[in-house]
Amino acid sequence: METRRPFRFVADQSLGKLVKWLRILGFDADMRHFGKNDMPNESLLDARVFLTRITRMRGLPRSVFIVSDAPMLQLRQVVGQTGITEADFRPLTRCIKCNRLLVPVERAAVFHRVPDYVWNRHRRFHRCPSCDRIFWQGSHPRRVSDRIRAILSRED
Repeated sequence: METRRPFRFVADQSLGKLVKWLRILGFDADMRHFGKNDMPNESLLDARVFLTRITRMRGLPRSVFIVSDAPMLQLRQVVGQTGITEADFRPLTRCIKCNRLLVPVERAAVFHRVPDYVWNRHRRFHRCPSCDRIFWQGSHPRRVSDRIRAILSRED
């Protein structure tokens, strides 16, 4: 059986909400600022799928020109044009701010770092090794699962 290479993305600065959703779904998604005359370099385009709304960058290799203003429609377009399947999703495994993979952390280590009601209700916690934010499941997995189903089934 062939192992698929994980999808990695880089987006221009106009696609911040799309980048956040890609990270929520577990994809390595970076964001870069491109000045008026800047273009992504060849090594960047070889390593990542380039997502852009900048007209002059339309048609670059390994790129997706995003047509919608709505983040969920943008996400649906990326999924459709890149061939992402449900098996590629790794929801809630990345920091939505830093893009780093989250690491498990001992429950006792977060006692004074989370609200009491969270401490009393949850047993498993994760931490971002870059920004040190603490994450727990909460109600997000159900909402993310609903969003994934909607994207894959083309529902709104």
